[in-house]
Amino acid sequence: MPIEINNCEFDKNKADDSSVDDDIEGYGADIFYSLDVSAAAPAPSKILLDSNPSLKVIDCDFSNGLASVKGGSLYFTVKDVQTSRPVEVTKCTFKEATSKKGQAINILSNKPEVLFHFSQCEFSGKFSIHFNAVSGHFDFCTFDNIVESYPIQYDCNPDVSSSSANPSFMIEHSTFVQNDEITSLVFFIPNDKSNFAFSHNSVNITNTVTRIFDCPSDAQKLGKWVFDNN
Repeated sequence: MPIEINNCEFDKNKADDSSVDDDIEGYGADIFYSLDVSAAAPAPSKILLDSNPSLKVIDCDFSNGLASVKGGSLYFTVKDVQTSRPVEVTKCTFKEATSKKGQAINILSNKPEVLFHFSQCEFSGKFSIHFNAVSGHFDFCTFDNIVESYPIQYDCNPDVSSSSANPSFMIEHSTFVQNDEITSLVFFIPNDKSNFAFSHNSVNITNTVTRIFDCPSDAQKLGKWVFDNN
């Protein structure tokens, strides 16, 4: 059975406010979720093979979170554990969350088998997502006037030795409305294993500064990139 968080409201939570103690590090002001097994752990503890979700977050509202390091709202990490169980976030609203060294949502994983799926979610205000994992899917989501940062940063993190599964990050059937001037809607760091798809999305930018996509100025176009029916 998955961990399920349903119909909850998170507001003004903090993960270790470093203004009180600079030695305290905070990750995930609202939810901290980790499957991270060290190499020294006994083998049975590493095996969690199951196609059912390991975490489901449904119909929740997140606002005004603050983390002293990463994950002003959510911090997910799945590393060095044998699992194929997805993480699902559905019909949730997110706004005004920050972290001092990361983004509002930080996702870190080296497992191609594990899908991080956000569906029918709404993002607004000061809010950003750093996807430093392998397999992700955002569909039927709304990004409404994100301020001060990139709504999505895609930084593919493949562990090619763990699986033959293809890394992929898909954004589809989603809506972007951007009035405030920010650099771009999606910032990506190309990787030769990247498999990025942006399809069937609606984009409305009402300023002359914001681009849809941006990347480091010295980046090479590595991996596979698909843009379709936007």
